[in-house]
Amino acid sequence: MKKGEYRRSKSGFTLVELVVVIAVLAILAAIAIPAVVGIIDNATKASDETAANDIDHACMQYKTCIIWGVVNLSDKGRSTQADLPNKDASYIQKVSSAKSATVQNAIEFSGITKYEDRVEKGSFVYDSEGRIYPQPEKPDGKVLKLTTKLGVLYYGENDE
Repeated sequence: MKKGEYRRSKSGFTLVELVVVIAVLAILAAIAIPAVVGIIDNATKASDETAANDIDHACMQYKTCIIWGVVNLSDKGRSTQADLPNKDASYIQKVSSAKSATVQNAIEFSGITKYEDRVEKGSFVYDSEGRIYPQPEKPDGKVLKLTTKLGVLYYGENDE
């Protein structure tokens, strides 16, 4: 062997090669982690907005079904509301019943009970116009509860 010539007898990685690979991986991780966190935050926000829209639509649908007579005392369907109007009730009685319905009644009727826990935790708020939002998006709204009446949401009545 000549002077300055290096001969490797065993196969494997040198310490320098391992350090370079680890440094490259660390740089890639430093770039990728904030991007992944941003994607997760955006997905969570979109999920919260979808849930708020689903709850809002469920409440509006339930209210409308009571007023149009689709849900009444003789044919409750999935409703657990106690004060549903009779089939031949007047429009005023139907509206009164729709006002006294709660978010819980609407969620059960629509079959979206997966949001009940999130409503109970205070994840949603509503504004003076009755529009439902995720909590962080509208921090000045009133907290939506399962016992919130649809009259408060859609008719602008005062809270009890």
